[in-house]
Amino acid sequence: MAGLLPITSGKVFFEGEDVTRLQAERLARNGLLLVPQEGNIFANLSVEENLRLGAGLSRKTGIGAGIEKAFAMFPILRQRRQQTAGTLSGGERQMLAIASAIIADPKLLILDEPTSGLAPVIVHQLIEQAVKYARSGATVVWMIGDSVDAILPYGDKAVLVHGGQCVGQWTAADMPSGDHLADLYMGNLH
Repeated sequence: MAGLLPITSGKVFFEGEDVTRLQAERLARNGLLLVPQEGNIFANLSVEENLRLGAGLSRKTGIGAGIEKAFAMFPILRQRRQQTAGTLSGGERQMLAIASAIIADPKLLILDEPTSGLAPVIVHQLIEQAVKYARSGATVVWMIGDSVDAILPYGDKAVLVHGGQCVGQWTAADMPSGDHLADLYMGNLH
């Protein structure tokens, strides 16, 4: 969907346009952005240089304003602004990746397991910023690997994918618990 892997069948539509064959860079410029679980920062660049790249995609704000927005989201990034991004902790890397994506102002932001292996305090900060961004009018898709019960209460919809197939969908009104989703995923698909 984000243009990183070739599509073997079907089509991808984004805002009514067939984007099936578009590359990731073009999709990002059109407002569809993926933050992969790993490899989501430029490790050899500084924190500020990473943020400049994200802000450079924005059609709404300038680079300086985008960087200040990122620092407001995650104040630790201001303290680390000249630090090489590859030397950040895992949680700080995820903050940088998500901040860089949000300041690019995508219409659709896909987060691939951004809280995997992170401390609960970091998980809370990442969720808080993703929820704020979703409330600004963007669509945020959060692919959950762990921290399910921390994330589900904020969702408008949950979709369970198993083996590449959608095996369940719920709205906020009938959202299952993380334990129930885990049971379903592990094979009790009833």
